[in-house]
Amino acid sequence: MKNFKSFLAPQLEEYVFYRQNLGYSKRSIRWFLLAFDRYLRQQDADWDKFKPFFFLELRGKIGKEPRTVNKILSALRSFFQFLVRKGIYPENPLKDIPPLPERYFIPFVFSPEQTDQLLEVLCQSLRRDEKYFLLDLGIYMAILLMACCGMRIQNPCGFSATIIDLMMEPSTLRRPSSEKTG
Repeated sequence: MKNFKSFLAPQLEEYVFYRQNLGYSKRSIRWFLLAFDRYLRQQDADWDKFKPFFFLELRGKIGKEPRTVNKILSALRSFFQFLVRKGIYPENPLKDIPPLPERYFIPFVFSPEQTDQLLEVLCQSLRRDEKYFLLDLGIYMAILLMACCGMRIQNPCGFSATIIDLMMEPSTLRRPSSEKTG
């Protein structure tokens, strides 16, 4: 395990220890903080350099995918918020730095015709005996919802009887009012 070597090493170690006591994995954030630690040493930075422009330069020089850059900036936001709570630093210099837009690639694996063929084959392969029918039907319905409605796998798996209205023709799904949207 690599150690922090910049002037912020004690605070970085304390922050990692704090997160570990909260139940977070030590390895998950350490890599992001090590990248910041390395940048601090390269820039020969001290407390006076922590202005938003310093972090905008950091964001530009990381040279990784936008998702990785955003994770590093998120870890630093959290770290500086920790320093603010401890009274070590007056305010979080990253609070106004926006994340980079992330690139998403969502491939269309099957054409509509291939999707229909797949669903037809799955429907024909449902086992009709009492022991397996309900399980097979549930799997088929989950795949049908994912294929036709664009749902992710976690969506159909999280359905409960309270959000499925079977009395309506056709059956509909209601979003529970307590569930967050977004």
